[in-house]
Amino acid sequence: MPLIAALLSATALMGQTAPAQTAPQTAPQDPAATAVQDVEVTAQRQTAYEAARSFVDEIVETPPGRGLARWDGRVCVGVVNLRGAVAQALVDQVSRRMLDIGMDIGEPGCKPNIMIIATVDGAATARALVQARPRNFNPGFSGTRQTIADLERFQANDNPIRAWRLTVPVDADTGAPTVRLPGEDFKYRAIRQPSRLRTMDRNVFARTFVIVDVAQTGGYDVGALGDYIAMVSLAQIDGDAEVSGYDTILNLFTDPSGARQMTDWDLGYLRSLYAAELNELHTSQQEGNVAERMTHQPRSEPAPQPEPAPRPAPQS
Repeated sequence: MPLIAALLSATALMGQTAPAQTAPQTAPQDPAATAVQDVEVTAQRQTAYEAARSFVDEIVETPPGRGLARWDGRVCVGVVNLRGAVAQALVDQVSRRMLDIGMDIGEPGCKPNIMIIATVDGAATARALVQARPRNFNPGFSGTRQTIADLERFQANDNPIRAWRLTVPVDADTGAPTVRLPGEDFKYRAIRQPSRLRTMDRNVFARTFVIVDVAQTGGYDVGALGDYIAMVSLAQIDGDAEVSGYDTILNLFTDPSGARQMTDWDLGYLRSLYAAELNELHTSQQEGNVAERMTHQPRSEPAPQPEPAPRPAPQS
C-alpha cells in the first residue's frame, strides 16, 4: 500500500548445529597441496571479514568518544500523522524485525521510545521539532548524541527518511547511567576490575525520532519503508553512508533496482550487534567484533522482491 495515501493531513507534528558427520577415510595427501588448501581457506575467511568490516565501518555513526549502542529491554514503536491501518503496518514491520534479532517489544498502549513521524516536509518538521523541544534532541549531557553539526544536518538534509538517536552510557553490571542526568544526583561507582582492554560501560538507546517525508516516500511499499525504518532506528546508522557497493535496504532511495526488504547484510549486522558483548574499550574493536560475528551468520535463500509501486505524479 503506498504511503502517501495514508497521510492524515499536511500539518507537521509539533509538539534464532548440524550434528557432526564422520568423513570417509582418504589416501594421504601431499603436504604441499594441503598447505595450499589451508592458505586458500584462510584467504576466503579474511575476505569475508574484510568485506563485513568495511560495511560496518561505513554505516556506523556513534557519538564522539562513545562505543556502539543498542536497545536494552522492551522497545515500543509509535507513529503519528498516519491513518490507523498504515501506521499499524509500519509498527508491525518494525516489530517483526525486532523479533527477528531477539529483541523484546512493548505491549499495546506502551509509551513509544521509537517515534515515527510522517510529514509532507521532512526538513521543516525536523527544524520545528528541534526548535520546539530542543532538549529532546540535545539533552545537554555528554555521550548521548551526535555533534551539533550533525544536528544541523539532521534538520537541513533532504533525505526521504531521517533519524535522530539519543543514547546513554550505563554501567555494564547495574544499568545505572554513568553520566549526570539533568535533575538527578550522580552516583559515583567503584572501579571493580581495572582493565586497559575492557570497558565498564555500555551504551544503550534512550529515544529515537524517525521523520518520514511522504512527499518522497509515497511510491514505496510499507514493508520496504518499515524495514528501512527498523534499520535506522535499531542501530546507529549514518544517513549519508556510501553503501552503493552493498546489498542493503539502505540503498532503498538511491538504487531503483536494489533491495526492497532487509538483506543478509542488514540482518547479519543487526543480529551480530545485538549478540556481541561490546565490552571492548575502543569503538573500532567493538566494530571488529561485530564484523567477525557477521562472517558466521547464516545466509537466507533469496526472496522474491516486490515490484515497486509506481511513483505518484507530481502535484501541481
